[in-house]
Amino acid sequence: MIEVVATIQVQEGKEAEFEAVMKGLAEKVRASEPGTTHYQVCKSPQGPTYVVLENYTDQDAFTQHAGSSHFK
Repeated sequence: MIEVVATIQVQEGKEAEFEAVMKGLAEKVRASEPGTTHYQVCKSPQGPTYVVLENYTDQDAFTQHAGSSHFK
């Protein structure tokens, strides 16, 4: 299993736009990537910082995610 914790700093005032994009991305990941077992976007209570929690069954699943058109 591969686990990723990605921290993303968003420009102030762009939070709603970022959240909308990430919601769409999460839906596509869940619908089309069976090797992705967990994909969650969390907002920090301090400032416009987000954390994405990701779990993949193996390296192939992670590579598929990174190469997907919806991720790019």
